[in-house]
Amino acid sequence: MTASSFVSGLYVVSVIAAVFLAGAALSEWARSDVLDRALAGIIGATAVGVGVPLALGIVGALTWSAYLIVMVLVGAVSAIYLARHVPKPRVPAAWSPAGMLAIAVGTFLTVVSLVPTLHAAVQPNGETRRYHITNLVTWAHTHNIWHLPYQSPGVFTSTHPGNGELLAVGMLFATGRDQLVYTTFALLAAVCIIAAASIARDLGGRPDSAALTMTALIASPIVYGTQAHSLLTDVSAAAPLLAGVACLLRARREHNPRWIVFAGVALGLAMGAKYTVLFLAPVVALVGVLALRPRKQTWWLAPGMAFFAAPWLVRNWIGTGNPIFPQGLHVLGKQLFAGGSSSFDVYKATIASHVLARRWHVLGTWWHLLWHFWGFSLVLPVVAVAFAFFVRPRRVDRMLLAGLCVLSIMIYAVTPYTGAGVQGNAALMGANLRYLIPAALVGVSLAAVVIPSRVLFVLVGGAFAFDAYFFVTNFGFRSDLVVDRGAVVAGAVSAIVVCGLVMAYGRRTIPVQNVAYAITCAAVVLIAVSIVRIDSRERWTPLERLVVNTHSSHVAVLGSDDFRSVLGPDLNTQLEDVVGGRPDGNPPPSSGAQLAQEVNNSSADTLVYLPGTPGVPAGWKPPAAQWQSVGSTPSGNVYVRKTPPPAPAAPAPPSPSPKVPTAPTP
Repeated sequence: MTASSFVSGLYVVSVIAAVFLAGAALSEWARSDVLDRALAGIIGATAVGVGVPLALGIVGALTWSAYLIVMVLVGAVSAIYLARHVPKPRVPAAWSPAGMLAIAVGTFLTVVSLVPTLHAAVQPNGETRRYHITNLVTWAHTHNIWHLPYQSPGVFTSTHPGNGELLAVGMLFATGRDQLVYTTFALLAAVCIIAAASIARDLGGRPDSAALTMTALIASPIVYGTQAHSLLTDVSAAAPLLAGVACLLRARREHNPRWIVFAGVALGLAMGAKYTVLFLAPVVALVGVLALRPRKQTWWLAPGMAFFAAPWLVRNWIGTGNPIFPQGLHVLGKQLFAGGSSSFDVYKATIASHVLARRWHVLGTWWHLLWHFWGFSLVLPVVAVAFAFFVRPRRVDRMLLAGLCVLSIMIYAVTPYTGAGVQGNAALMGANLRYLIPAALVGVSLAAVVIPSRVLFVLVGGAFAFDAYFFVTNFGFRSDLVVDRGAVVAGAVSAIVVCGLVMAYGRRTIPVQNVAYAITCAAVVLIAVSIVRIDSRERWTPLERLVVNTHSSHVAVLGSDDFRSVLGPDLNTQLEDVVGGRPDGNPPPSSGAQLAQEVNNSSADTLVYLPGTPGVPAGWKPPAAQWQSVGSTPSGNVYVRKTPPPAPAAPAPPSPSPKVPTAPTP
């Protein structure tokens, strides 16, 4: 174990401790029972994890030292608050079998999701390698969020909001690499489970059944199989949305403005994570304003929503002239903001367009993919929405939740690219089924309330069986999510230990402070050892190896989507914008000669180029007189410059200012 790995482990534990101390302090501020405290604490922890780097990024101070200092201060203030507000002793309570099973399965999933990181497995997710990691690294390098990252011609992902990525910035600062960046899924999964339990209780259901049902959804191929060991932001947006609904239900029951504050924070976190909830979150807020009394307290929704969502909209407005770029905005037939257009627009067809055009062969493929990725987890929200209209108690509240689920499905149906073109590209259509995650989270929370217990037990059992089959087969599309015997044993042992600690805590048979100290010290050592293990097992992609061997820190990219490999193992390569990488999506020149001139005039001495890039003239290659090929990979071909790059033009000398005649001195 090296000193640097020990420092990295200490950094990670300091950040995690600060986040959870802040969450614990905010849970005390909620002043309610265990479930309410858990809901407030998990929202508070997520808000601190995103809010600190967001605030630093707004003022241009997003550095590893400033981040650590602020986090340590937050943790210290939270610890002092907790010491001065010791919670009153509560009556010991026994956990139900469903609740303990939810904890056991959740712990197992958390441990197994960390196995690819410990194995130093190459992160294969296309969108993570294409833009999520690039966006995060760009903000860390420039120390602010106002800089729009580089992207390929006609691709607009540099304008996507970034709360989901910022949640992992502490892991990036700890090691300077992306070794631990892909571990935030566990926190977001906990948000989903706790929010579902809270919603079920407020609607007259059993929170333990809701937690178990949500755990089955989290383990499904569409959620765990896409979100674990990645930086995909679907759950980063959907989980806070569900938490916002839970907080508004609590605010309606308790008439406590603190829950309105938590709801605003949660909805802001959702809106600032992904465009898929950009319309849903305001609808939830509007329903809350209409349903809550006194209505004047609903203004407390505004601060959280504004802080966590508005900076990304302002950034886009500054960079592109459109706050929701690349989406256009028309009101009453008048265009307020122009959207982006590119050669990828041929895939912009929606599922709704296929339904209206009666393209049954495409819809047949879509249905096959839907069942393949969702399985029995798909049945739960569908049955829940149907039952919600017939169950009498709390019918209005349940119908509102069912309406939100239906609205989420409708928004998915009209979202661009869900139909994947007129012919329905199966790969793209299957990938975009993730846009149904918000609807599924809401529907599953409702299922534990309206579906009879026996029917629910059968459906949840089927969902777990379906999930287990895909676990054993590594989901069929994730080479890194390998569940070997060691991972199963580690997950099972961890589940038993956590369940034992929970039961002991419920019976007050162990001092919690001593356990916390022991876990903290052990975590520093374990994380340090893990970092050493990851370093020793690290593997490079073929493209990454080619780029590293050029010994260049300034690389021009044209067409390649594997930006993770171009960034290099230390993520310190500067990406050069040749042409077309501007945030407004302007295509590169249609003339091969003009494109060659642009490439030659760039300041980079290495070029990564992928033939067949949309917008690039067919058959174009870098000029052989200036560029030499050093290797080819499926992700891109690497060229090095034969001649030195052109020196930047010297600034023109200032022209002499004309003399102004002055009046003679009397």
